[in-house]
Amino acid sequence: MTAANSRKTFWFIFLLAIVVIGIFFYARYQNEKYGATLVSSSVNPALSTYTNTTYGFSISYPNEFIATSTFASSYLLPTYWNIYSTEGSGEQVVAIEYPGSNNILSSELRIGVSNDPTQIKTCDIFNSNVTKSTHALDGEHFYVGTMSDAAMSHFSYTKSYRIVHDGYCYALDLISFGTNPEVYSPPKTVPFDQKTAEAAFDQVIESFTFTN
Repeated sequence: MTAANSRKTFWFIFLLAIVVIGIFFYARYQNEKYGATLVSSSVNPALSTYTNTTYGFSISYPNEFIATSTFASSYLLPTYWNIYSTEGSGEQVVAIEYPGSNNILSSELRIGVSNDPTQIKTCDIFNSNVTKSTHALDGEHFYVGTMSDAAMSHFSYTKSYRIVHDGYCYALDLISFGTNPEVYSPPKTVPFDQKTAEAAFDQVIESFTFTN
């Protein structure tokens, strides 16, 4: 190996090491910033558990589901911290996406949190066209609102859970949304059964628990 090639190899290894170290410290920064960990469940190896120490909650979901910190956009739904809020009054914490979701049909569970006084005061207030009920998760009393909407070949279904806990408003939004596949030529294929996805998320939501 010539001296020139040796230098090139050295600098390649050096730069690769810098990139790896940078990724490691960025991941640690994100973890410290949001207090989140993602681990496999020791109770059920087919499940993963998302735990957020900053906001004191955990939730488990099938391994094939995808957890991200980004809420998917939709024609009928904002990407705010909860679907009834205004932008900037809370934080998007985690979104758990059903496998195969695309622009024809997506299903996801969004969890957002806010300590804004206005959001806390109106935490359990839904729009007038929302069907309201209550539900217990881990012994805690949640207000629940369900709503369907459709416009311009787009559709959405939402089931929203709300609670004020330890000075925060928690929003758990189960959302299915997409586009009528018949508007395409030829018609698009729906990636999964919507009711099956929503039933799966109903089970995911039942695993939600506060950790503080």
